[in-house]
Amino acid sequence: MSKKNTVTADEALALLRRGNQRYIDDVPRLPLGRPGRRYETSNGQWPFAIVLTCADSRVSPELIFDHGIGDLFVARVAGNVASDEVIGSIQYAVQFIHTELVVVLGHEACGAVGAAISPPADAPAELGGLAAKIQGNIGREKDVARAVAKNANATAKQLRAKLKGAKLKHAKVVAATYGLRTGAVTWL
Repeated sequence: MSKKNTVTADEALALLRRGNQRYIDDVPRLPLGRPGRRYETSNGQWPFAIVLTCADSRVSPELIFDHGIGDLFVARVAGNVASDEVIGSIQYAVQFIHTELVVVLGHEACGAVGAAISPPADAPAELGGLAAKIQGNIGREKDVARAVAKNANATAKQLRAKLKGAKLKHAKVVAATYGLRTGAVTWL
């Protein structure tokens, strides 16, 4: 295995599109944790794509894109927002693992986006901070589906600016949404 990721952003996007189609068609190409792959990746990782997605248990990038251990560098946080820690993690993967594609993946019926639209009165302070970050991304949008897309697009825009500022502008950042019912990823 190469000691450097050599998959371009466009090639990575094509791999994700094909993997999502396999997932939708229910014809996965391989088991996620096959022993040979665990051994191959035990001394290093060279994921071909970075995925920032929600912490929602129904949104698992390895399943959605039909890829396994070592294929995706995943950051998960409710509402797929980009905190300093998430941005630093993504910058690490771009700079040191040479991963060129970053996907910001929102999803249908996102509870964090819903909480940003209609904040619960008894929300803990940390949830309020998360909701405020999402509110900054969605403005006055009240429709959850449109707000999910706006949030993903806004986060992607923020990441582009952060990567450019860190002299990592060669990375391609795209936004997408995931349909819980269909399994389909819609590229924005």
